Amino acid sequence: MKPLTSKKWNIGDFAKTHGMYKTPTHRTWHMMKCRCKGTSDERNNKLYHDKGITVCKRWEKFENFFEDMGIRPNGMELDRIDSKGNYCKDNCRWVTKAHNLSNKIYIKKSNLPRGVVKARKRYQAIICVNNKQTNLGSFKTIKNAESVFLDAYLIVYGELPPEYRKCV
Repeated sequence: MKPLTSKKWNIGDFAKTHGMYKTPTHRTWHMMKCRCKGTSDERNNKLYHDKGITVCKRWEKFENFFEDMGIRPNGMELDRIDSKGNYCKDNCRWVTKAHNLSNKIYIKKSNLPRGVVKARKRYQAIICVNNKQTNLGSFKTIKNAESVFLDAYLIVYGELPPEYRKCV
């Protein structure tokens, strides 16, 4: 019989109780927790920890997160439906990277709504789909351009942008 010391043990061996250590689902769960705990990454601190975004108590344990969300589908990312809300079953879903990027908090650089840019004396409606910007048309009014953008967003993503949703 070989002595126990013949195997090189590492801390990871003891973290594999659920058999999903280092899988895409486990990495997503781990990174979610890191974003909310506050790390040395100042960008994440500003976007999550400093804003009070937390992980629900149930999801502190990977097995519970997995039970609620299942296996992360290929090409999908974890998204918070209400970008100001916490990570929990009722506020999270799997979405494509493009959809996740479209849900980012919109920081106004002008008085124009999301999806509308000034082009000479008119207003253009634009939408980004799969990292490609598409011009939806040129309009006389901000309201018309915004309406066309919102219709397109609804068709592409099946919902309105976060600032137009009624979050309870």
